[in-house]
Amino acid sequence: LGLSNVPAIEFAEKLIEIAPRGLARVFYSDSGSEAVEIALKMAYTYWRQSGKPEKKKLAKLTLAYHGDTIGSVSVGGIDLFHEIFSSLLFETYAIPSPYRYRWPGTSDPEKLKKESLAAMEEVLSRHHQELAAFVMEPLIQGAAGMNDQPAGYISRARELTKKYNVLLIFDEVATGFGRTGRMFAADHEA
Repeated sequence: LGLSNVPAIEFAEKLIEIAPRGLARVFYSDSGSEAVEIALKMAYTYWRQSGKPEKKKLAKLTLAYHGDTIGSVSVGGIDLFHEIFSSLLFETYAIPSPYRYRWPGTSDPEKLKKESLAAMEEVLSRHHQELAAFVMEPLIQGAAGMNDQPAGYISRARELTKKYNVLLIFDEVATGFGRTGRMFAADHEA
């Protein structure tokens, strides 16, 4: 609401110093669910303010968990939540998660990475004019069972979202602040 305090401002400055290159703003939230919900609203607002109000849909990885708010459940992939709250959720475009133990036909990381990224490009190329953002947990999907992504997957996701002018939202609630060996999971493939 436009209010702050000196410790919050100083902490925001420290966060910007360690954040991945190009990130220069801080918005505090109460939880991971709210952080994702806020990111969705920011993406929506960005496109409205950029003169492209038609860019309001979202893409997601299957098997994802982003929290318990309506927006975070909508961009999540937990079937139980979708069954219970289906009439409250908004439509999203699902991209198959590159998880080798659930991928049909192969467990080869390179083959499934290629197939998942092809599916991602299909969604982005077909719907880019209406897509505000693609939301994903980078490097590993924690709540889905610690599903790791093949090397190069997040950097290629970034390339594709840039190519099709779709914002990329990394949900790093479970992977940020050193939990993957780097300050942010995105830093593994900068």
